Amino acid sequence: MTPFDKFVPSVFVVSSPFQVLCAIAAIRQLQITDYKMYLYILRGDPRNNQTIKFLKDNDIEYTIFKTFRRFNTVLNYRFKLGAICRRNNHYLRLFVGDFRNYMQLYIGANYVSNSSSLIYLDDGNVTIALLKDQITNPLSGLNKLLFTIISKYRNITPFKNMMTIYDDIPNTKYHISPLNLSYAISGKKNKSSEGGKGVFVVGTNIKLYCLAMQYKYDDYVNKLDEIMYRLRLEYPKEPVIYIPHGRDTSEDAQDICHRYGCEFRKLDVMVEIELLRLSYSPLAVYGFTSSALYTLKKLYPDIKVVNILFDGDKNNGYYKEYLVTSKYYERNGIELIKESLKSHSLKRPTD
Repeated sequence: MTPFDKFVPSVFVVSSPFQVLCAIAAIRQLQITDYKMYLYILRGDPRNNQTIKFLKDNDIEYTIFKTFRRFNTVLNYRFKLGAICRRNNHYLRLFVGDFRNYMQLYIGANYVSNSSSLIYLDDGNVTIALLKDQITNPLSGLNKLLFTIISKYRNITPFKNMMTIYDDIPNTKYHISPLNLSYAISGKKNKSSEGGKGVFVVGTNIKLYCLAMQYKYDDYVNKLDEIMYRLRLEYPKEPVIYIPHGRDTSEDAQDICHRYGCEFRKLDVMVEIELLRLSYSPLAVYGFTSSALYTLKKLYPDIKVVNILFDGDKNNGYYKEYLVTSKYYERNGIELIKESLKSHSLKRPTD
């Protein structure tokens, strides 16, 4: 049996809407009828409702494991000890949505048999960074060592197999098989014959983004204000719609949208599904190196997709990762705009 055979009983462990999207695509592409779906989610994560709704909309049964502050240690050791135990059942393959999330690995190992295959699914841009050997935040050394020991004891090959939408990136460290997301979204793309309309801006998790890239929060907000104003001027007859990141809790983007007559649309589904269920195709999509830009360009190859990357510290690992990702996007038909965080002297309306 090869890791990517069809019909193999499998276990999936995922934590986010995009990971669920990839899991559903893998289930249908590999025609897996016997599977278990486990969600390992952070209590209070705003994306949890999106994740669960997407599973329900696709009639996927699932089991939830939530992190609790008081019981995190208990949960941690329960699954670590369980992963060590040798077991035999008919689940012969494990899919995990985030290769850096060691709890996904430990949870999954509790439910698959010895000698099972382990396959990574995509988790957005971090997969590009991994395949480009530019990963900034890999699986921690201690957990990697522990899971390597467990895998050897149970005859599971770790850190090798990957099913990915980024299969055009060569890397001899991994056994790579293409993942076709159309299996998860087939039948949803039903658009009118008229031209595209509406300009969509895919937001980022602003505070986390600024922290990782070492940007000042106020500088980013001022620049976002400028960008939304410029889009309002460039597309005066089109609705300009800002879609915040599922984990973004900042209120500044909403205030900016109100200032310039743009719509702030918080979603109950992931952005790819939101745009697919519209009765029209978007005219243009802008974003800040969001993985959604890549998937949307694949779904709508003829539309304008623009990635905005701000100048950063070239020694910053996360900036290097974003730069590598942006260049990959550019080779796949996504326009790249590099800008300074210094705002231009535009005469913008005030509140």
